[in-house]
Amino acid sequence: MKAPLHQRSFVGWSLYVSGGLLIWVAHFLLGYVLAALACSQGFAHRQIAGISVVTWITALASLVAAVGCCLLMYRALSAVRRSAGHETTRFLHFIAGAVAALALSGIAATALSGALPLQCGP
Repeated sequence: MKAPLHQRSFVGWSLYVSGGLLIWVAHFLLGYVLAALACSQGFAHRQIAGISVVTWITALASLVAAVGCCLLMYRALSAVRRSAGHETTRFLHFIAGAVAALALSGIAATALSGALPLQCGP
């Protein structure tokens, strides 16, 4: 059985509060590693339905990351309403939701780079 949120370990709380940032970092790394591989392996200009493969993969990864952050925000902010009386717990839930919202803006900015045409070296 899972322990109540106010009885979780430090590591559990740390992963929960920084979950949005972890999602954003994974999305960021995937986007830029994919672009580097596309240039080095020569598939940067391959297209599906007139759109670059790199753009398709980046768009799909952005959608998955955005949904993950939205679910984390929903869970955190609904827990803020439920945790009356435990101010520390409410604060940690609020911070987790705020970090996920901030990460969502980072995901949007990273997704824009995937929408631009990929320019490989000389």
